[in-house]
Amino acid sequence: MWMYAESTIKGESFIPYAGAFMGGSRSKMKVLTVNLADNKVTNFSYSGGGSETRGTTQGTPKNNES
Repeated sequence: MWMYAESTIKGESFIPYAGAFMGGSRSKMKVLTVNLADNKVTNFSYSGGGSETRGTTQGTPKNNES
């Protein structure tokens, strides 16, 4: 299995005040899965896609340690 992932922050995110509304990020991911038998390709599948978020609001990670 081969996987590629990329994420970038929009430049608008760095504009004071307006960045919270206009900013955000873009991400994309691609996955290629190859099945082999006796060193020959028997099957393969590819998937990919992307997403875009608006705003720069970030939550605080929770600590689940007990």
